[in-house]
Amino acid sequence: MVKIKNLIVSILMLVIVMLFIGCGSNDDKNMSIVGTWEGTTTQGWIIEYVFKDNNEGIETLYINGNALDSYDFIWSQDGNTISVNYVEEGSTDFSFTFKGGDKFTRNDVTYNRKKATTDND
Repeated sequence: MVKIKNLIVSILMLVIVMLFIGCGSNDDKNMSIVGTWEGTTTQGWIIEYVFKDNNEGIETLYINGNALDSYDFIWSQDGNTISVNYVEEGSTDFSFTFKGGDKFTRNDVTYNRKKATTDND
């Protein structure tokens, strides 16, 4: 009887450990700013930022669904601070705090990470 009780307790402990391992955090994956982000201004304009993994990027402004203008930039990350330098201007034009996840806010506009799409979608 004691052996069966010990076996049951051991199995339960193993299941609990497996649950904790399986429910681990994916924070490392979500800390990356790399990707495409989109936000809508109070005027209804859409601003899209594409942060590439080579620290380059492009900002595009859309009005009524049409691309009006775009700007190349270089970005860097220091902890939670993302700095953006526009190529044409050569100075740090803005920085913002990025705490990971699928959204960030800059100048009262919330930017959401766009989901990657494939040809099979």
